[in-house]
Amino acid sequence: LLNQQRNKFYCSKEEKLCVFCENDKEALCSQCVGSESHRGHTVISAEKAVQVFRAEMQAKKNHLETLREDAKGRSVGRKSLSQLPFQSQNQASSREEKLTQLFERLQQFLLRTSIQLETELEDERKVKAQFIQNNIEVVNSITCDVSAQIQSLEEMNLQSTEKHIHPNAVSHFRNKKFDFPKQEKSQMINSEFYLGKVAYRLWKQAQAAKFTVHSVTVALDPETAHPELTLFEELTCVRYRGRRLRIPDFPSRFDQCPCVLGTPGFKDGRQYWEVRVWSKKEWDLGMATESANRKGEVRLDPAHGYYTIILREGGRYAACNSPQVPLRPPRQPTKIGIFLDYDRGRLCFLDANNMYPLYTFEHRFTETLFPFFSPGMVIDGQNVEPLKVC
Repeated sequence: LLNQQRNKFYCSKEEKLCVFCENDKEALCSQCVGSESHRGHTVISAEKAVQVFRAEMQAKKNHLETLREDAKGRSVGRKSLSQLPFQSQNQASSREEKLTQLFERLQQFLLRTSIQLETELEDERKVKAQFIQNNIEVVNSITCDVSAQIQSLEEMNLQSTEKHIHPNAVSHFRNKKFDFPKQEKSQMINSEFYLGKVAYRLWKQAQAAKFTVHSVTVALDPETAHPELTLFEELTCVRYRGRRLRIPDFPSRFDQCPCVLGTPGFKDGRQYWEVRVWSKKEWDLGMATESANRKGEVRLDPAHGYYTIILREGGRYAACNSPQVPLRPPRQPTKIGIFLDYDRGRLCFLDANNMYPLYTFEHRFTETLFPFFSPGMVIDGQNVEPLKVC
């Protein structure tokens, strides 16, 4: 055993191995280094060679640890993605419940609309009736005045002598004008107006129904997530953690902006999904084209492949078009609905709680579009809530 250990540090000439040949990758003694077979080769001391080997081994170890972490992430991702069929089944059941609730809401809507329009019609009928009554009183007054004038003329005709007919009296009757009220269309109840209101409200409700029915299962893609984002709850939630994870820098991964894409991508059809934003102070939501830049600074506008709306500190909502369009929802949305009609080139955002439209992008799409999410950064303990795909 001692001889075996000794042979590790001595060559066949019983000389101590003191240098390392980088060309042949072998340890040499002082005699071998000057031999013909190693002449002109690069040699370094054994101590330095050990340091180099240790550095290389540490680098390989770090790489393997990174691969192991990535394998764990992929394992979680595969496990979550394998659950998508079950999620789709659950979502189908959820859609059936939503359809039932939708028809119930439509029935309630029709009842409320009927009662509301009956009230509006009755109020307008009273206003029109009062207006007509006032006109009748004016006409009656004028009629009485005309009758009195006629009676005066008849009396003067009976006394038709020149001394009784004064020129000023005749002129008075000739120039007398009577202001009869004009008959206007506004005096009539406009039934077409009310029928139009009903049709419009039904159309709006039908639009809401369309948004509700065409839903799709969206999962977050871990291979696109910025290293400081955490994905959890089976790839449906994303939160900013502020600590950079050592993971492979795939071409598909955002490396500077805290963003992540969803899967699947869409190249046709109509799709709808919802994202719960809670009471966050900042977030970005929308879609990104397949070729949109993900490295370095990300510019959120259609010219760079991004169709998004954003919330910034101070409750400032905006659509990232060119130029940016300020949005003023009547109340703070806690859940955003996103409706994509790829074939018609429309991407609509709405407050999913009341179907209030926020903004619509119109564009002729040619690339595959992927759902886009950014939970924003956490600063001074603010904006800690996640984004959740519903």
